[in-house]
Amino acid sequence: MMKGIFSVLWMAPGMALGELAPMNGHIDILPRYLNGQWSWSLDAPSPIGLVAAGQHYFPGVDGDFFADEGIRFTRPEGDFWDILGVAEEEPLWIFPESIPSGYEGAWLGLGDTQTGVFSGVVRLSLLGVDGPPGGHFTMFRDDGAVIFATADGITAADAFNKPAFHTHVSWGFSKKGLWRVRIVASAFLGPGQTNPTGPSPASPLYFAIGNQARWRAEQFDAAVVMNDAIAGSDADPDADGLVNALEYVLGGDPNSGSGVGPVHGGSIHPQAGMNAGKLTITFHRRQDSSSDMDLQPIAEWAYSLNGPWIPGGTVLSVVPLAGGWERVTLRDASGDVAKFARIRAVPVP
Repeated sequence: MMKGIFSVLWMAPGMALGELAPMNGHIDILPRYLNGQWSWSLDAPSPIGLVAAGQHYFPGVDGDFFADEGIRFTRPEGDFWDILGVAEEEPLWIFPESIPSGYEGAWLGLGDTQTGVFSGVVRLSLLGVDGPPGGHFTMFRDDGAVIFATADGITAADAFNKPAFHTHVSWGFSKKGLWRVRIVASAFLGPGQTNPTGPSPASPLYFAIGNQARWRAEQFDAAVVMNDAIAGSDADPDADGLVNALEYVLGGDPNSGSGVGPVHGGSIHPQAGMNAGKLTITFHRRQDSSSDMDLQPIAEWAYSLNGPWIPGGTVLSVVPLAGGWERVTLRDASGDVAKFARIRAVPVP
């Protein structure tokens, strides 16, 4: 969950970087060796098909598995599961090995090994994992076999011989957010264990769990999406005075510098006004307030910039807009007549 709280203050009267694209359905991850070079590909359902890895992400919804179209589970009891990096009965998020009929999320497999190329198996090793601070990644199988685990650090033991045939595994994460898993492949060309290929480039596999992480993945390209100085919640890459967390909750484009929301079509800057002698503030927010949204905007009021800041407000109007957004106008309901109002981005309870 986000620890930071971000605000924009109102008083009474870019750079275009591209984006990653979501990928759902049955997806095979394919390390390939051709003409002396390794590469990583993703084989996804139509209309995407076979594409180079690195320009897509696997979306995860923070909801109960399957019932809410989500990937959230509860950690089982027992010391064995300490490897997942969360306490018993705590939530974790898993792209599962086995799925029920009708599941529409990302179902990740390892594709068939190339035939006639290698002498023996392809070995996959965990090079690194980038994600929320203090979070852990685990790759495991339904039979309890642990393949990769970062809760005990990344060592030479985080490696396995990839089966020659198509197979599925579970990809587990101890925190919501944006993750990048970096795996390298190696093999021998033969005869026997001779002529090693050398390690492949790291696989650029992106996982976005929760709506804010999915938004981040779609706003920034692979070159910067994991760079918190550009794509993090408190960064302001388009220098418009709104950090990314506020761009997210108010419907902005963090790269354009435009004051107009690309989906709801209204101003991303809260507007101050007066009603019945009291300060009002108008802003945009998502209609969905579930935990998957991660952050939400709230209004606060104060007589002085030094506070105290009082949350709340009387709702004057809520206007539904396109794309699941709404425009909200609130009026000061604090005891004193407020001179200042602000919008804060705070975690959804």
